[in-house]
Amino acid sequence: MAGKRNTKRVDLRGLFLWKNPLVIKDDGGKDVGEVYQRILNDKDQERARLTAVRHSRDTRKALRDESSSEFASFSESLESYNNEQLISITLVGKFPATYKTAVDLAKTTMPNTPKEESTAEETEEYEALVDTFDERLNKESMAIVERLNEEEKKKLVLLSEEDLKTAAKEALLNQICSSAASEKFGEWQAYLSTYEDPEYTLRYFDSFEEFEDLAFEVKTQLVKGYRALLSRAGDLKN
Repeated sequence: MAGKRNTKRVDLRGLFLWKNPLVIKDDGGKDVGEVYQRILNDKDQERARLTAVRHSRDTRKALRDESSSEFASFSESLESYNNEQLISITLVGKFPATYKTAVDLAKTTMPNTPKEESTAEETEEYEALVDTFDERLNKESMAIVERLNEEEKKKLVLLSEEDLKTAAKEALLNQICSSAASEKFGEWQAYLSTYEDPEYTLRYFDSFEEFEDLAFEVKTQLVKGYRALLSRAGDLKN
């Protein structure tokens, strides 16, 4: 049976853009400098990942520490919500896991590769199915998510107010920690991947603290620049 693997056509333009500089702009859109970014090697990628995991762990610890300001703010934020809002918070917090389950349940698969004796029309139909695979899989998965959410709602409405708050609190906590890890991971990828020269011999930053001290707009441009680089690399692997 064909798997759910994307085999879309490769965009070769990405090959010729990797050594182009990333131009940094100020608030007014004026060019203020340029840097070079490259895809991280396995060692640096793991370094970024572990830093993100540790940051998530520290965030979770702070949010569960009843003596911390983070805990107080986090707990107070849930007190003003009614049951319907608490259910929505719970479902949103569980969305990543729900969507993964939905993808596993989805019946949309990649089409079988045409045989050598296939007609031109059959080949065209195959290519059309390949090109629309992501869209079709996501559409079916989101429909399944809606069904799973409805089933989960029926369970949540039966909970006591205290238990519902506990469920919402845990879901929100996981969502916050996941977002914190994702943000930190992106920052470390940008930090480790940025160089002064197109030969990638001079790292732009001497420390992560130096990266952190940058203006928010500049850090955002560097993070987006690396994600764009990954996107082009992903096209070549598919």
